[in-house]
Amino acid sequence: ELEMWKTLRHPNVHPFIGSITLASKLYLVPPWMGFGDAREFVNRYPDVQRTPLVLQAARGLRYLHTRNPPLVHGDVKAANILISDDGVARIADFGLARWAIDGMSLGYSDTWRAAGNARWLALELLRDSDDGELERRTVESDVFAFGRFIIEIYTGEIPFPSVNDLSVLVSCLKGELLPKRPTGWEVVSRGLNDEMWQLVIDCCRKEPARRMSAQRLVFRLKRF
Repeated sequence: ELEMWKTLRHPNVHPFIGSITLASKLYLVPPWMGFGDAREFVNRYPDVQRTPLVLQAARGLRYLHTRNPPLVHGDVKAANILISDDGVARIADFGLARWAIDGMSLGYSDTWRAAGNARWLALELLRDSDDGELERRTVESDVFAFGRFIIEIYTGEIPFPSVNDLSVLVSCLKGELLPKRPTGWEVVSRGLNDEMWQLVIDCCRKEPARRMSAQRLVFRLKRF
């Protein structure tokens, strides 16, 4: 994580300052982000404009995915999108990030493949592949998770907030890849209108090949 993080430089990626060793343990040192993560931020400041935060996070994801080779983040969710002191969204926590060849992550382990929570994991990561192993995270699974992150930003809640993790897993394995669409004037006024919900649907397609790229995601968000 240290060597990977040190190479990243982008306004929407949480910057690396340095590292320190205490009691034989290495600690990575980022800037302090007083506003916390994205979901904490929108709940603390409910009148904040949310679509710019989504666009900023998408730009950070595009930067990761357009590196050479691409970088798969592996754990996109509001808890890993931090808000800077000047209100800018920055992708953080590269503990599950891996470089990728042909969009597929390298240097993985069984623990790494099994990490995560069904609330944000793409369907292919919840099922065994034909050879009986879990699929690897990809740029497409990052985009799927980003769709769930969009829901978090506009609702201020985790995906599927009313059910436990096991129930979410069962529902997803049955093909229920999206929570029931939030309705009402308040959530629409925050920006979760028909067009934004369609963007969520397009991020969370069942088939990875049908999901948009992070580049396309940024392009569409800039139109809002």
